[in-house]
Amino acid sequence: MDALVGPELLPALQVTRVSAGSIVYPPGSQFGPRYQTDYQLVMLHSGSIDLLLDQHLQVIPPGHVVLLKPGHWETFRFAEDQDTWHRWITLTPEFPVPELLDRLHALPLYLPLSQEMTQLTDLAIAIKQIQKSEFNGALRKLGLTALDLYAAECAHHDASRSTHPAILIAKATIKDQYERDLTIADLAFTTNLSKDHLIRLFRRELGITPMQYLWNYRLERGIELLRHSGLSIGEIAYRVGFKTSYHFARSIKNYTGLTPTLIRRNNWHRERDG
Repeated sequence: MDALVGPELLPALQVTRVSAGSIVYPPGSQFGPRYQTDYQLVMLHSGSIDLLLDQHLQVIPPGHVVLLKPGHWETFRFAEDQDTWHRWITLTPEFPVPELLDRLHALPLYLPLSQEMTQLTDLAIAIKQIQKSEFNGALRKLGLTALDLYAAECAHHDASRSTHPAILIAKATIKDQYERDLTIADLAFTTNLSKDHLIRLFRRELGITPMQYLWNYRLERGIELLRHSGLSIGEIAYRVGFKTSYHFARSIKNYTGLTPTLIRRNNWHRERDG
């Protein structure tokens, strides 16, 4: 694949606004139709999305990031049997750049969601929640970086043809069953691989083990519930797969540097002040 989006093109994309956020849709929800005027990266963490794109159905599995491009009608239909959790980064262009638009339209609609894209999204949402104009420049740069990362991952994905199917199966299992007492043996069984083989695949492609991926996913889901639900810390811990609230709180502190109570309080303060 030729170079897709790089330093010579991204500076030409002037954006007037970058936004980032997170939402959980209840079972059977629908959003749209809408006419897309922005570039938008949608990170699907759990549930599913049936995306009607210009009347063509695209089924988006969990654990993937979608690149939505200007000039299309979109309708989103979410999973019937479970909540659908997704996050997004939206870039509003100041004016169209035909060469960039052509190259972005040549990219795949969606890719497996990488740890790097997840971390960029974490940071973009955190900066967006600060709601201070001094951080707008940093947020714009993060949005452009996320778009550039998507293109770079497309090139890597094309070069390697595809992520190993076992990785996709294990990630889907984690996203569907993260609240259960999953073990590496369970994940190996679902992929029909040995435990050691699956661990090697995860380390090679994601840089972490399957169990690290599982615990990171539980923590991300727990942080989301701390910020956007009224559930007690103990109930959240139970819902995302922790056996005790103490283990959950300690893991959150190690992961973020903040206690669950402080994460919740900071988010409430931002919403109140906003």
